[in-house]
Amino acid sequence: MCEKIMTDQEIFEAHFFESLIPLAYDRVPNVRIAIAKALYKLYQDKRAKLCENPAIIQIVKKLKTDLSKDVRNIVQLIELKEETANPDIVSQEQANNSEVKEEQEVEKELKQEESKSEEKDNQKSQEEKSNETGLGL
Repeated sequence: MCEKIMTDQEIFEAHFFESLIPLAYDRVPNVRIAIAKALYKLYQDKRAKLCENPAIIQIVKKLKTDLSKDVRNIVQLIELKEETANPDIVSQEQANNSEVKEEQEVEKELKQEESKSEEKDNQKSQEEKSNETGLGL
């Protein structure tokens, strides 16, 4: 039944399409993974006309550059026909991309701080060992 819904453009667009778009931009990677899997299955069905929908194409393109490697690995298997994307989706993607970039920068800074802290701890530990060895302890 789910496959029928995904491949029947009228049913999907009438009841589910509006909900799909925000989920592709969800902060939780597992949500985006679920969307990627659903889109992958959709593209496997050659009868599905939704694959030609510009908004769906834009979502797939967005997911192909997702932060999550798991999401990217799934959608990389989807081959897209070049079509024009919906400008509304593009502007939403740009807005979300700036949020994602900010998150990436914060995560990067945190990792750098953790790394520096670990390096300092390692240096202190080595200095202490060196001092113990030098004192004959």
